[in-house]
Amino acid sequence: MKNLLVVLLLIPFNLLSQSTSSFPESNTVWSIATIGMGIYMDNEKFGITGDTSINGLDYHKLGVSMEQVFIPQESSYYCAARSVGKQWYFVPDQGTTEYLMNDFNLSLGDTFMVDHPWAFGSLPLLVANVDSILTASNYRRRLLMQTYGGGYEEYWIEGIGSSNGLFYTGAFVLDLGWLLLCFEQNDTLMYLNSPNGECYFNELSSTELAQSEQITIFPNPAISEITVSGSEPKHIIICNLRGQVIISKTLIHDQETIDIRTLEPGLYIIHCQIHNNSIVSRKLILYKQDQRSYN
Repeated sequence: MKNLLVVLLLIPFNLLSQSTSSFPESNTVWSIATIGMGIYMDNEKFGITGDTSINGLDYHKLGVSMEQVFIPQESSYYCAARSVGKQWYFVPDQGTTEYLMNDFNLSLGDTFMVDHPWAFGSLPLLVANVDSILTASNYRRRLLMQTYGGGYEEYWIEGIGSSNGLFYTGAFVLDLGWLLLCFEQNDTLMYLNSPNGECYFNELSSTELAQSEQITIFPNPAISEITVSGSEPKHIIICNLRGQVIISKTLIHDQETIDIRTLEPGLYIIHCQIHNNSIVSRKLILYKQDQRSYN
């Protein structure tokens, strides 16, 4: 993967001053890139769009947009989030079950068990190092999270979240991943880790981008079925995060529905081959059958 520009100042942990660890309250945007086979592809922007109540608890609503500038009114609802002390919890769209995504109470040598719909199965992560970084004018505690034996790592930054982006803690596969490009709060750039020094980076050509935009997969997140729509799709493959092919289907019509009730809840990758043999990739989140939407 290409070298990345990181606007961070590392300092010894014992010089850490007080920093916020609760989930941001408002006017906050996370910019996240999907990386496939070393190529930066889809960019997503997540932002706080309001408040909601679930099971009698107060949450912030998070919206998602594929545009270069996040406009709350034009985003789609994605999930709800709240913090309890230094723990961050999320409730996915179409569900009421709460999942622990980050725990900033952890210390060096502690273990965190990843278990949420954006990952594939349970995964233990080890706190391999603790230091701090300077973002804008505040020092923030940072945890290096690794799988036991190495092979995968990500950073957790207090008040910002994972270097994978908000929802992809412990979600990894050999040729696909996610990267937090930017974190902006109150119109101030707090964190930057982007190859071009901007909060948007996509290495696909204009032709590839146009082809990608022609393919629509909905609903996503999904429960029992998805619909693939576009003028050129001809074959679709659904893989789990281990790279195993779960569903492979040839598409005959411009719009087809695919039954996914046999799949376990979790995060999947959809590869859609179009008529010029290019591949368009999307992520798919599958929830349990007994989860229901809420107002």
